[in-house]
Amino acid sequence: MSKSKKSQVLVAASCLAMLSLFLSDITFSKSSTVRRLLLGEGYDFYATDARDLTEEMKYVMEEEMFDAQEEAHREHAFLHNLIDAEGEEIFDDPWHDPFGTGGYEEPLYDHDEISARALNRLRLLRDPTLDLVHDLRYMMLGHPSAILKYGHYGQMYSYPALISHGGTPGQITRRVAHIGDGLSGPRYISSCLQSLVEEYAAYPEHQNMDVIVLDYFSKATDGLYPLVRRLRARYPDAIIIVLRVWKPTHINWIKDGKRRGSLKDWGDHMSQLLNKTLRYGTEEWFYHFNKTRVQLEWQDFTDRDRILHHVVQEFGVKLFRLETDINPKMAIWKNHDMFYPDYVHVSVIGHRHLYFAIMHFVNEAVNEEGYDPSTAQQSTWGQGDSCHSWYTDGVINVRKSNNLKKEEFRVGARSTNYDSHVVYALSTGMDHPNSGGHIWVNNPFHGPRHLILSYMTTGPAPSKYPTVDITVETLQGTVINATTLVPLTTLYESKLVHAIKTSVVATIPHGEFKLFWSRQETGRLGETRPFRITAVQVVSTDVVEGGVMGPPAYFDSLGQFGP
Repeated sequence: MSKSKKSQVLVAASCLAMLSLFLSDITFSKSSTVRRLLLGEGYDFYATDARDLTEEMKYVMEEEMFDAQEEAHREHAFLHNLIDAEGEEIFDDPWHDPFGTGGYEEPLYDHDEISARALNRLRLLRDPTLDLVHDLRYMMLGHPSAILKYGHYGQMYSYPALISHGGTPGQITRRVAHIGDGLSGPRYISSCLQSLVEEYAAYPEHQNMDVIVLDYFSKATDGLYPLVRRLRARYPDAIIIVLRVWKPTHINWIKDGKRRGSLKDWGDHMSQLLNKTLRYGTEEWFYHFNKTRVQLEWQDFTDRDRILHHVVQEFGVKLFRLETDINPKMAIWKNHDMFYPDYVHVSVIGHRHLYFAIMHFVNEAVNEEGYDPSTAQQSTWGQGDSCHSWYTDGVINVRKSNNLKKEEFRVGARSTNYDSHVVYALSTGMDHPNSGGHIWVNNPFHGPRHLILSYMTTGPAPSKYPTVDITVETLQGTVINATTLVPLTTLYESKLVHAIKTSVVATIPHGEFKLFWSRQETGRLGETRPFRITAVQVVSTDVVEGGVMGPPAYFDSLGQFGP
């Protein structure tokens, strides 16, 4: 081997070792056989072909090549466990022979073919239009954070940051706008799109978008269609990409012919039986996954897929489908490292995979379909919207009566391993739970608009929050509408829950108004907290449910909101 090639191999080996240490909690242990092949025949296969790449790109190629090789071997071992009609396993424990070698020194696969697969996945890195693609203006809606070790979020490893080269949420950095998050469904975004874009991009020229990525498959039935419709009306020429990314929690655990929960519930069940934590994606987890012959089936995706079909057909969006299989077990074997051990969040490796998928679509649109940002058309916001939500950021930018205060609640840390976070509400405070208050609202548009209020609720009955009378008046005291709000949610049946609810409280014409609330009764059983508002929306009259900007419900932090 030449001196230059030896140098390249050493660099690659160092990068791979760093990756192994950094992601040790979400990746399989590395086989010495595969490591040797990776740095031997496999590396030699593409080293000359990639000699013009940067060291960073070589690092990525090492990672992608290893993933492809490891996937092929795991699939082989798993298929051996499936094909025995008598129910006998050919490999009692595939981790004793995890790469299907049958005890031979060399694996049974064509290393050049596997290496070629990795090269094809990374072809965009050598594309001469890469700079142009990165110079487009991107908007990410619903993107999740990457999760690193011990449940800590790492924005710098999420696919929006990979596109923006280190952008942070809430900013346009290198032409990438981060709007919304993985906790908010598309309903609020679709209702308040104009307000959100103007909040994150104050200058009109920064509001022109070339590429829009939507990551809402889990919540597609909660407003994805109207969101895409509104986006296409505003950005008629934009490249809109919808991600169909299933999660392990979308797989049902079946026992004795009945659904017992999700795959996560099976994992929790096994942890109880073993009297220790069985961590998703580890060798031990796959050992029990294989030995117990757990029965799995997919959730019903019919309604979600119907919506995806309509947005593709009607609005010309591009659809990325995370690889799946009719057998959920095979899908897990193929894609396990896409997810963090909580069965929900996308891992660092998963975000890199999504990044490549997005870049593939963008390159296709630019190089093959002729997308030209200089000629892309931008339209209007239609009927517009004026929304203010302080639930997740605590920024209350509406006029309010002097007796109102901002409350904050730290939630999310009791029964999970993730970072806790703070949510906010506007109320009279726990010291004055029986008092009322008022805020000013403005309809800046010419024509009537719905006034929607978001407020905290609990369930099941009785609610911890009071029933209130709502009155909307002109500044001269003329009543526009009066209604009653009952802060009780019935969406979660008998589960104890703290949730956000939205209600249309009036239809208001152009101008400024006051919204008053007063407690209907005092001292009722269970009502121990003040009425708490989290958002106010002035939106089109065809919007009847405003959605929630932030987590819609909590099941494990009820006490954080008061007695």
